[in-house]
Amino acid sequence: MKLYFKINYETKIGEHLVLQVLKDEKNGQSYDLDCQDNFIWEGEVDYFFKDICYRYQVLNIDKQVVEEEIVSHFFTFRPHFRFLSNSGYLESEKFPRKLS
Repeated sequence: MKLYFKINYETKIGEHLVLQVLKDEKNGQSYDLDCQDNFIWEGEVDYFFKDICYRYQVLNIDKQVVEEEIVSHFFTFRPHFRFLSNSGYLESEKFPRKLS
């Protein structure tokens, strides 16, 4: 599933914003965000788990962390839906229902 991130954050010249998706408290994978007009930073991440924990970091031109969020964001996704083509049902993890 693709997740889209968008944040308004003003950086100094030579700095850029990254999104760090955390696997545990200290380890994670970083994704560069692109700056649009007026300091709007955007990015997308392919993610395939039901929970995500992330934080934003500001990096300088040498890719050193200048600033980062102390508290991480945590989000749990709602149950996903899938179409079972053979049975004609739309199924979620909790409530299967017949399509009309």
